[in-house]
Amino acid sequence: MLRNRKPLERRTPLRRGKRLKPRRSTPRRSGRVRDERYLEWIRSRPCIVPTRFPAGWPTACDGVTEAHHCGPRAMGRKASDRDTVPVCTRHHFEYHACAGTFRMNKETRRVWARLAIEATQAAYEATQARGETAA
Repeated sequence: MLRNRKPLERRTPLRRGKRLKPRRSTPRRSGRVRDERYLEWIRSRPCIVPTRFPAGWPTACDGVTEAHHCGPRAMGRKASDRDTVPVCTRHHFEYHACAGTFRMNKETRRVWARLAIEATQAAYEATQARGETAA
């Protein structure tokens, strides 16, 4: 049986006129670099997986190219936009599931990601030196 209770009341009244400050999408000290032009360029590239693995591996690409953030990051944070590589939908799923092409230990995947980031950034810098823009 329920007891009759008084309605809940606040001990301190709410302040009027006080507005909440809008939150930034990226904290000031996060160190994360946002670069939409670079992400557009990444998405216009083909999947990097067939070029980084030896011939004969089952690496057929599937789906559209996505920007995979795979650089170093703090827990609960996303990596910088400059630490992305172009991967197709299939390989992006396999990377996160540690399946298929990416059935390897964590350290090997970290080394692969670092090499892929370096190759992608070198290609971007070469494209910028030639004066090309994102497709």
